[in-house]
Amino acid sequence: MYSYDEAFTTNVQSSNSSEMSYDENKVRDFVFIAAVSLMGFVAIIGNIFTVKVIASEKTMRSTVHFLIANNAVSDAIAGFILIIHFYVCSSFLFEQCESGPIICSLSQSVTFMAYNVSSFTLTTIACDRFQGIVMNPYGNKLLIKRPMIKIIVIWLIAFIFNFPIFTTVIIPEYFTDSKVMSIRVLHNYSSNDIVMKIKVLCALVEYILPLIFTAIAYVRVMQVIKNREMSGIRQRMQKQRLEKHKLKTIRLLTALVTFYTIVWFPMHCMTVVQAFSRDSFITVSAFSTIYMFFRWLAGTSICFNPFIYLWYYNEFQQHFNRYWFWCKRQKRRKQHINNAESSERSEAMRTSRDLSSTSSTLATQTNTNE
Repeated sequence: MYSYDEAFTTNVQSSNSSEMSYDENKVRDFVFIAAVSLMGFVAIIGNIFTVKVIASEKTMRSTVHFLIANNAVSDAIAGFILIIHFYVCSSFLFEQCESGPIICSLSQSVTFMAYNVSSFTLTTIACDRFQGIVMNPYGNKLLIKRPMIKIIVIWLIAFIFNFPIFTTVIIPEYFTDSKVMSIRVLHNYSSNDIVMKIKVLCALVEYILPLIFTAIAYVRVMQVIKNREMSGIRQRMQKQRLEKHKLKTIRLLTALVTFYTIVWFPMHCMTVVQAFSRDSFITVSAFSTIYMFFRWLAGTSICFNPFIYLWYYNEFQQHFNRYWFWCKRQKRRKQHINNAESSERSEAMRTSRDLSSTSSTLATQTNTNE
């Protein structure tokens, strides 16, 4: 198990310059927290919208779209955990609950698992496109239950690979008496070589190998689509429409992989450098801001996919316009109701004033007559 009493003071005693850095950069820490929170909200809203569109469109009943929905679910889970992360990893919870560090470590491990699910899902989509277009272009369509089996396997593999991450995870501690954010290191290994091997293995399995397989698959798929021969005018026109649709889908998936590769590349490079470095990465104050930025940049992978779908898919654009106009109608309707209620209140007040004036006039006339 974890030696928490020793681990709690690891980062506090490691470097006075790092301590000074945290004290002098509270604004930076609050900006980081605000940026991560905004990222989490965008991820939740955007990916729920993605799942809603795929579930409501009958034309999106393919393996690729089921896997895209799975990717959206994992990103929405990651966004939700990122938001509640500031509470479950807060100094308040650590003081109130003895198992607070375990809860924080678990939440961060679930976040990493969601990231891994996204990586493995993109790789599975690439393999599916390679199998359907290159290896078996005229085969039968996959059954609806096949994607569910793939999704279950993806989550199981991601769960298995998070066991070593859970035992070596670096957890943050938010809102202490002297700092907005500090770091606690939890690992139960006496050998740094084991930690290094685990980090390198995670970067290899979760980023490098999936990226290589995905790149090879999509390059081969695009070559086959562009070089495929067609015979007959009518058949050629049908094939052209089909190949155009497939090429558009491949471009969409390539865009997803490209963005994912760009945002995660700095973080994985820094992880590998940290693994082979003699000095602990978190004790170097010069890298703290860079680390936080790279961490935020990698986390943005959970929120940009819905915008790519909105750009490529007409179905997403139609649903977005429908919701947008519905919101505008609801806003106009609410304003109309408020204006009507305000007019009714004004009319009632005028009527009340008129009645009051009439009553006072009648009372005055009665007194005069008497």
